[in-house]
Amino acid sequence: LLLLGMFQGLGWLVCGWLTRQLMMRRVPSFLAFGVAAWASTFVPGVFPWTVGGGLSPLRSFVQIAEVVGERGVSALVAIVCALFACAARAFLARERRKSLYYALVGAGVALVMTAGGALRVRAIEDARQRAPHVRVALAQPSTEAVMRWDPSAAEAILRKLTMLTVAAEQRGTDLVVWPEAAYPYTMSSTQKNDFFGPMAVLQPGVRGPVLTGVIMRARDGEYNAATIVEGDRVEPTYFKMHLLAFGESVPLSTTFPALRRAFVRGTGLVPGEHQVALVAKTREHTIRAAVLNCFEDTLPEAGLEAMTVSPNLLVNVTNDAWFAGTQESELHLRIATMRAIETRRDLVRAVNEGATSWVDATGLVRARYAGPVPGTLPTTPALLEGKTVYVRLGDFAGLLLLG
Repeated sequence: LLLLGMFQGLGWLVCGWLTRQLMMRRVPSFLAFGVAAWASTFVPGVFPWTVGGGLSPLRSFVQIAEVVGERGVSALVAIVCALFACAARAFLARERRKSLYYALVGAGVALVMTAGGALRVRAIEDARQRAPHVRVALAQPSTEAVMRWDPSAAEAILRKLTMLTVAAEQRGTDLVVWPEAAYPYTMSSTQKNDFFGPMAVLQPGVRGPVLTGVIMRARDGEYNAATIVEGDRVEPTYFKMHLLAFGESVPLSTTFPALRRAFVRGTGLVPGEHQVALVAKTREHTIRAAVLNCFEDTLPEAGLEAMTVSPNLLVNVTNDAWFAGTQESELHLRIATMRAIETRRDLVRAVNEGATSWVDATGLVRARYAGPVPGTLPTTPALLEGKTVYVRLGDFAGLLLLG
């Protein structure tokens, strides 16, 4: 926990140091703090929480993320806070005119962000109403963390997923999504067809398609993957690109073997190399889903990578069973919301023992299921097209703003 706390604090260490360096070069303190806060969001962390992501429930305030991204929102928040700090300092120094100036500028920036965001929310809501919609059911199987990796429990896990899927399909759905690594058996990375018999993804009574998280085996190791199974076909598979530090990979473990021995549980997965669109066809529409696996929906760069395959829907599959009973899943949802705003795509999230949810392209959590018992969440996300400024320019847009 001490190491985790130190690692998570590196970003603020960089922020403080860089603020000081910029102020020494006569950069105004409020701008120095904003630039430093933006730069600090690039410092790696196990859990990449940011100020901008934490404020995602203030929906109108964070809509500018479609231009400057979550990192740019964090920088603007830092600038507003620094302006009010400058106002307070000037007030205490009896410089009333300067204090008023800083306060008005800070309030003005916040007001423009909020008013402009409210207008954008209305525009995106209108676009969503005109767009086609599909029915997606999100499974929350409530599989305990240790149970998932017990081979003797595989049959019971698959039976529970099958019951949830059959029930969802009877209510009417175009696609059912299972969480990260929900399928309890290992597949081959070259597999093109579903298993037969008791190991099949589509058990008797299941129509499909089903998008599921799965562990896939290859010559070079195992991958945390996601794929769509429809009929007897296993569609092209997305291999998770950003592995969770100390959970799925150990940073610097090849250089320092002692780290590998200390965190041996996190050394068994291989990262993927590119995004893949997972396609499911309905009677009227075609779903082109880009998967953000586990904590990938907390990473702006992963959202940008997802948009390289021109999806009309973002899908997150997550297993939060390891964090059951904590606030991790709620924090995860807050950060994930920013991917929907940055890309202007609806985001559906199948989360085992966590906040299974549907976030629309404005960042509104339209539906959620976080019950302690297995269940499914029916959603009707919009299928949107087009590219935002942030998708086109990436974090360069935020750099232009601060420049």
